[in-house]
Amino acid sequence: MDCYELFATQFQGFLLVFARISGIFVVSPFFGSLSIPMRIKAGLALFIALLIFPVVKHTLPHLSGTLGEYYLLVISEVLIGIIIGFLCTIIMSAFQVSGEFYSVQMGFGFVNTVDPLSQVEQPIIGQFIGLFAMLIFLIVGGHHLMITTVFNSYETVPIFSLKASNLVFDKTVAVFCGMFLTALKIAMPIMGVLFLVSLSLGLIAKVAPMMNIMALGWAITIVIGVITLILVIPLIGKVAQNVFIHVFSDIDELFYYMGRV
Repeated sequence: MDCYELFATQFQGFLLVFARISGIFVVSPFFGSLSIPMRIKAGLALFIALLIFPVVKHTLPHLSGTLGEYYLLVISEVLIGIIIGFLCTIIMSAFQVSGEFYSVQMGFGFVNTVDPLSQVEQPIIGQFIGLFAMLIFLIVGGHHLMITTVFNSYETVPIFSLKASNLVFDKTVAVFCGMFLTALKIAMPIMGVLFLVSLSLGLIAKVAPMMNIMALGWAITIVIGVITLILVIPLIGKVAQNVFIHVFSDIDELFYYMGRV
């Protein structure tokens, strides 16, 4: 009977914690992958909520007992989790976008495959860079950092307020801009090398017009592009580590200011 009463009195608060944790499973790198069955996502979210609920239950907002207000609280909790996952997803997209920049120059622009993580058709180079970035994300403990960020958010943002929507919008725009800038930095070395290759092939075509540059240049561009990509992979790994660590710092800063609104 005591266990039943404890469950009945704490269930509403536990559901709020479960809602915030579930938000990162809606859209986020790794956790939000469509290849993970929904039952596994729900079970993992439930397990994480059970672990952190005893620690964060004192930070939960006061429950007035009104059903409408409680629905709004659940929605606000889900939004906080979605914000965390969405900002991480934007940064992860930077590596896939970088592959878009030079896929056509390398000769792979017409080869599209379905990404097993996002279930979206992408160029094969963008898919490769995206999977490599996901590997770095898991190596640096990005999945752990997401859970830690959700846990820390209870101290800074007990409840989502509409007054903080402007802060969320500004941070989202800033992260979008950072995504394209990061993608351009990653793609710039390969784009530069491929530009020099195209320029060299154009000069050869002028000097030796009898050579079949169209057939020869196709193979040369692919080989040089792949070699350059292999040489740049360590640089991409370092950039990915710095970007993932920085995005979680930005999320913590965003929640800090949201809590002060």
